[in-house]
Amino acid sequence: MKTKPDIRDGAISGRTASDRARSVPNRTRKASSGSSSGDVYDRTIAATLRAARARAGLTLRELALRAGTSHSALVAYEQGRKSPSVATFLRIIDACGFATDFELSPRIRARDGLARGRELEEVLNLAAQFPARHAKTMRYPKFGRR
Repeated sequence: MKTKPDIRDGAISGRTASDRARSVPNRTRKASSGSSSGDVYDRTIAATLRAARARAGLTLRELALRAGTSHSALVAYEQGRKSPSVATFLRIIDACGFATDFELSPRIRARDGLARGRELEEVLNLAAQFPARHAKTMRYPKFGRR
């Protein structure tokens, strides 16, 4: 088997292609610069897993045994350092004794062709179409004197 030079951080090593493929982490580290939508979902998944385990009253090792995974993987999932696959996430939730329901709701985003400012403008125009009913005199509570 031929070895190709591997250049990472300026270092060159003579590892084989299969060695490099095995050593690629499965999203174990997050980039610290900026916030992406993936990070938000990862934090949501981590918080959901922590809450499910806490509500079930299970330790990491008990849950790992029930879910068929290692406790170190559960720690990584709960800390958001690693994201479980959908199947693994559902298996862990099931091992905690919970069911998972999903609800689809539409979101308006700039990529859908409607900027957020334009959306706000449309909502305000819609609200202006409804009549406001104000009293002719303003009533207020009397303080101090009786």
